[in-house]
Amino acid sequence: MKTLLVLLLLIPSLSWSNETDENWSYQFIGIGSSFIGLDSNTTYPNGKSHSDEFNYSSYFLELGKQIQFNSDIVLGITYSHHLSSYTNNNDCPNTSWNCFVEVKNKNDLAFKVGYVSSNSLLPYLKLGISQMDFKLGEYQKSDTSNQNTDTKKMNGTFYSFGFEHKLEKFKNILIDVGITKYDFDKISKHQLGGVTMTTNPDSVESYILLKYIF
Repeated sequence: MKTLLVLLLLIPSLSWSNETDENWSYQFIGIGSSFIGLDSNTTYPNGKSHSDEFNYSSYFLELGKQIQFNSDIVLGITYSHHLSSYTNNNDCPNTSWNCFVEVKNKNDLAFKVGYVSSNSLLPYLKLGISQMDFKLGEYQKSDTSNQNTDTKKMNGTFYSFGFEHKLEKFKNILIDVGITKYDFDKISKHQLGGVTMTTNPDSVESYILLKYIF
């Protein structure tokens, strides 16, 4: 996923129209916070299943570049790295064991299209790909040292709806808010204690991002 950062450098420096009072062409670096609702459904070979549902907050760094065309249309590319890990656990199908899931980190690459609705507001849509280090585990309640874990890089797609707002008094600072829906690979196989299982962790995230533009 890290190699995808190189794509941020491939967008050429193009000119844009000056028909509006403000332009939305810039490069940026930002830091944000997101509220995550994740549902993880694990299916065992015997047909039994296990679900984890939990909410968590995460922090992330984002950088990108965008260009305004023909006064109204904005195209861009963004990369973000989520810094926080989060975990949850509850009873396994065998209730003498606890099952847990952990998201260790996540990287997103997205293409963006926006429409300039005013000099201070830019609604947009982002479509992208995501890669997540996802840990699945179980431990025996009576002996927590007896446990099995498996970590995989899981690939997925996502889309985001949001808008950017320019601050009148701080010309180089933007506020970016939105919501993202993730859809991860449903066929990822995990090996846990000699058992093969299928896990599907999908999430919905709302976020706020402060950007420094240059």
